[in-house]
Amino acid sequence: FGAEVPYWVVNAAQLAHGEEATLCALALFVWHFYNVHLRPSIFPMNWAWLNGHISTEALHEEHPLEYERLFGGGAQPAAAPVPTAPKPDPGK
Repeated sequence: FGAEVPYWVVNAAQLAHGEEATLCALALFVWHFYNVHLRPSIFPMNWAWLNGHISTEALHEEHPLEYERLFGGGAQPAAAPVPTAPKPDPGK
């Protein structure tokens, strides 16, 4: 196809595709930045990536299927503990 069209058409297509990719990358960055850092419910950031814990309320709201798997169906418990991995025994 490129051999049959003028060279400027190929250049224009490359330019348009590059601009589209830049716009897509910027849109993904803005989307990620808002959802991870600026959303009012988790501002300034979601700490789960640092400590591995999530509150029961956040688990119920953001991951309902995982919440149901862990706690079963029904209403959200008032203050259920967050499951954590057991600590290693220092005596072993």
